[in-house]
Parts: sequence; C-alpha cells; structure tokens
Amino acid sequence: MASAWARTCGSDAVVAACERAIRAGARTGWERSQIARARLQQGRVAEAVAALRDARRIEPTNAQYAYQLGLVFLASGDPAAAVPEFTSALVLDPGHDAA
Repeated sequence: MASAWARTCGSDAVVAACERAIRAGARTGWERSQIARARLQQGRVAEAVAALRDARRIEPTNAQYAYQLGLVFLASGDPAAAVPEFTSALVLDPGHDAA
C-alpha cells in the first residue's frame, strides 16, 4: 500500500501535508487515506485504521476506502475484521476487482 508520494517525500512529510490540508478545510477522505497509507508504512496500524475509518465516515459510498481498510486489517493479522470491509466494498461497487 505504500504510495509513490510517501516513498519520494517520506511518510512524515505526507502526514504533515495532509494534516495541513485537513486543518485548512479539506473535506474529502483522500487526505485521510494518504495518512493511513503513510501510517501503515510506518507500522502504525491503529493510526492507519483510525484514518481510514475517518475517510469512510466522510465518504461512506467510496468503496476504495472500505477495501483499503480491509487490507489494513489483513496486514495486521485480523482477517475477521477484514471480511466485512471487503464485503462493504463489493456492496458499494459490485465491480470492484480487487475486493
């Protein structure tokens, strides 16, 4: 799940930039999903989960955020928590190839 942005700029820089955007009024889940990717790359799973849950709250119909949350749960060794997220991704987007 590591993004090219995080690899180029560093995870801390990604988080800082996204947090600035959120404080400035960003109202999409994208910034939160980027924070989640960076936190997962750092091994900070609980923070990745929190960021993706926030993204899902902001954009509840975005199947990608449900899918990403499922991936985080799988990566953290919790497949039971991943299944409902993958299911939600498929309900929101029946054509979601990865879910």
